[in-house]
Amino acid sequence: MKSLGHYCNLVILNNTVMRIELKNIISPSKRIDRAIELLIHYKLTLIEVAYQLNYGSVDEFENQFRDWVGYSPEDFKQLILWDSEKESRAMARL
Repeated sequence: MKSLGHYCNLVILNNTVMRIELKNIISPSKRIDRAIELLIHYKLTLIEVAYQLNYGSVDEFENQFRDWVGYSPEDFKQLILWDSEKESRAMARL
């Protein structure tokens, strides 16, 4: 079996760049799961989330999020907050 370095040389990429590219191809769902966690639990901005998850831009992050989740990150946050508030009001009535 040939090494990762061998294949990197074939496509003229260094090992670090190749690992980043493979990570982006193999695990976008893990990035989206982490993005949801950062948006909801840590209340980070889109810029902060995109930076933390190594997206090239906020637009790239928003597009991938929308593709995987079906909502923009902002719309998703609003849905989660609205649902949470609705649940809180229901619990208060009990």
